[in-house]
Amino acid sequence: MKTFIEEVADHLLEHHQDHLKDTILVLPGKRSGLFLKRTLKQKGYTGWLPSIQTLSDVLQSMTGLQAGDTLDLIFELYLTWRKHFNPEESFNSFLEWGPALLNDFNEIDHYLADAHRVYRNLKAYKDIENWSFGEDEDQWSENQKRFSDFWGKLGRTYELFQENAKSNGVFLGGTIARKAAEDPILGFEKTRSKHLVVAGLNALSNAEQKVLRKLEETGKATMLWDADQHYASLSEQLEAGKFLREWQQRTKPISFPDHLRSKKKEIHFVGCNSSITQMQYVHRVLSDKQGDDETSTAVILPDNSVLPALLPSIPESYQHMNVTMGKALSHTPYKSLLHRFFRLLDLRSKSIRHTQLLPFLRHTLLSAPGAPFEKEIKSITTLVVKENLVFLGVKDLRGLLEKVKDDSGVLAKFFEEVFEVLTERNAAATLKPLSTLLQLIQPMGDNKEAFHTWRIFGDLIQRIKRMYARYPLLETPRDLERILGKLFNRLQVDLIGEPLIGLQIMGLLESRSLDFKKVILLSCNEGILPKQSFNESLLPYEIRSYYQLPSRADRDAIFAYYFYRLIQRAEEVHLCYDAGESTHKSGEKSRFLQQLEMSDMLREPMVQRISKQIIPQTPNDPPEIPAIGASEWSDKRLKELLENGLSPSALNKWFQCPSEFFYKYILGLREQDAVEEEMEHNTFGSILHEVLENGYKPLKGKMLTMQDMEDLKAKIEAYLDSAIEENYSMRLMRSGANYLYRSVAERFLQKLLQLEISELQETEILLQEVEESFEQPLAEGIMIKGKADRVDRSNGQLRIIDYKSGKVDGNKELQINKDFWENLHKKDKAVQTVLYSWMAYKKYGQPTTAGIISARNYKSGFQPVGKEKNVFTMDQDVAIEFESWLKERISEMSLSVTPAVHQGKYCEYCVSLED
Repeated sequence: MKTFIEEVADHLLEHHQDHLKDTILVLPGKRSGLFLKRTLKQKGYTGWLPSIQTLSDVLQSMTGLQAGDTLDLIFELYLTWRKHFNPEESFNSFLEWGPALLNDFNEIDHYLADAHRVYRNLKAYKDIENWSFGEDEDQWSENQKRFSDFWGKLGRTYELFQENAKSNGVFLGGTIARKAAEDPILGFEKTRSKHLVVAGLNALSNAEQKVLRKLEETGKATMLWDADQHYASLSEQLEAGKFLREWQQRTKPISFPDHLRSKKKEIHFVGCNSSITQMQYVHRVLSDKQGDDETSTAVILPDNSVLPALLPSIPESYQHMNVTMGKALSHTPYKSLLHRFFRLLDLRSKSIRHTQLLPFLRHTLLSAPGAPFEKEIKSITTLVVKENLVFLGVKDLRGLLEKVKDDSGVLAKFFEEVFEVLTERNAAATLKPLSTLLQLIQPMGDNKEAFHTWRIFGDLIQRIKRMYARYPLLETPRDLERILGKLFNRLQVDLIGEPLIGLQIMGLLESRSLDFKKVILLSCNEGILPKQSFNESLLPYEIRSYYQLPSRADRDAIFAYYFYRLIQRAEEVHLCYDAGESTHKSGEKSRFLQQLEMSDMLREPMVQRISKQIIPQTPNDPPEIPAIGASEWSDKRLKELLENGLSPSALNKWFQCPSEFFYKYILGLREQDAVEEEMEHNTFGSILHEVLENGYKPLKGKMLTMQDMEDLKAKIEAYLDSAIEENYSMRLMRSGANYLYRSVAERFLQKLLQLEISELQETEILLQEVEESFEQPLAEGIMIKGKADRVDRSNGQLRIIDYKSGKVDGNKELQINKDFWENLHKKDKAVQTVLYSWMAYKKYGQPTTAGIISARNYKSGFQPVGKEKNVFTMDQDVAIEFESWLKERISEMSLSVTPAVHQGKYCEYCVSLED
């Protein structure tokens, strides 16, 4: 296969070898320039190379004008508009339509349209479109007049903007092309070159065509076309050849080769049920390379968002790989960090809400292992959660920073600057913490990619600062965020690779003028090939069409050319598309694939068509969650747990799901602590327990009286406020759900004490202990521990009471009517209270009953554990039975005896197999 680059090299050596150093070569991209240099070297050429440039570079050399950066030009356009037409318009408002106007200016110049006529017709078009023919202008409302006046100003804005460009020396690319088209011969003489070779271009604007046609007619330029007669000449219905046919209409006919029909090739149409399946197919095709030259194989991505999924799919047998498209900076963690930074500044108050602060601090670039300020930031996060700080003002954060060892002072500086932004609310203040943020996230170690990405992000911040110094037009943090967002989408992190060696992975645009034997084209779906997006414009289709400005059809024609050009010389083509019904692309294959399938080209004997549907096979039954087996480490951790003390909660977790027990108590997994803006259930329970503990403590060791309970009822509000302050925050209890929680807590406590008064009318109660801690050895190396809320004697009977803030139905949750020891483990609340009664019996040596008083079922009073319709009482005989039962259950915890398997339905740390 002779590639287009080889044809270009042969042309240069045959016609321009004597003066290559005085020749300008225009190629579509830098990548093709590298391949050309390699090809010239392979052909034995050792002389001067031509000057390889883009067409826009040549036009700038011809005119002596400099093309401006898009953002600089947007600022210049805004200055022009504000100075002459609307001084009150904010930059944020201007960004809604300004970029579209700038794009229109550029295209008007590129296509040599008369701007005055374009905008005069645009105003008339808008007047006709929006206002009645029967209305005179003097009958219009003020809004109608302003609307019409806006369209009437755009033509004058174009003129003023061009005058401003002349004074600043920075121009639109279209303006430069229009200037070059005025006298191409004189302009080319300014380049001091003898000849211009233009290779592989396709869609040229009117100005560019005028320049190149004039140079070609005078023998100063040569056009080398990279196309096939199938779409460029033979079939006028194929949009891929639209621009080539237009060129031929204005010049002499061009003889195109017939690669698509006459060269042997396989074309695979591959429907995949998902994008992941496409990656699996790529792996399969590349694994079966059969000694192919890696450099002759290319994977083309019209949608670069699939690159992270593609890279792991490349077989390890590929020694070299070149990714030309790079990774978009917007696909790195820096984009989300920037988003969270600006969310810190969202509130209108001079404080930061925890829902903005914690996600920012927990971002991977700030708190990941190895981050520069990892320990300090995690300390701040812990303190915010521990102290339940919902809103943080300057004093709050200063207080936190005093508790955190930050010798550098960078964190303190950052937050002082953030609060300055909250006070000033302007873009200038926002630039300060942005710069300090760079210090907080500077990578440590020798990770070159991480440092390279950080440097690109830093250059972006510095560019914004320089831009603001030149154009101090940004007013608010929101303005700054929008500009940064636009820049983010244009920046890429280059991936390391040798461009001339190994498998080539690139975007569709980068494949121009390059040819490969094997091509794998991914994401061949509508909306991606061709893309749905179109440059913003204020000009309606009718006006664009009349003045020959580019339309959506022209954009589709460009993508069609890229598609056909890519496959015209290839010998093996794989066209993969997402055919899944649930895809966001609707599962519709690209129109280009459908055109190809209907084409008579596939009926040629040299072309073999192969259609495939790739659907991965899945097992009929879901895979089982593997059991967790024993290890030396897990045995050690279990031994430590049993020696330190096994709690009722841990034992119940083992009964519910051994796998969950392993994750929580052996591995030590925990939920991440969070600020409770609205009081959670466990906090509500802790507050109730603390109130009862503090209220009953002074009565410990006494016979309770009704007067004691009346006195306690009078103090319950003070005890409740104290417990809330200790466990939560009184500031958050003044309104909303928390206010209701406090009212519910007070009502329950009052009802509970009233219930105690009623019981004291018939029963003598000695309060023995409050929040009694138990530790009782079961066997050597096995300790059982727990804390009972209350130990008392009711008419002499030792009793354990456990308070529950939720609802407990004793008949369902505490009664075991059959086979007590076989079914006890199925009721977690019964297990807990029986454990307490056993520990109390062992400590006091007296028969003990145990039960629960429920906050949401307080009318039921004390609900004891029931054994076969009788109150369960722990005595000597029952204790022996219980100890035997408990030892047997604990012996099963050894993973070497019983591997941990998933048994529950709703586990926090293991996957459920049940509905």
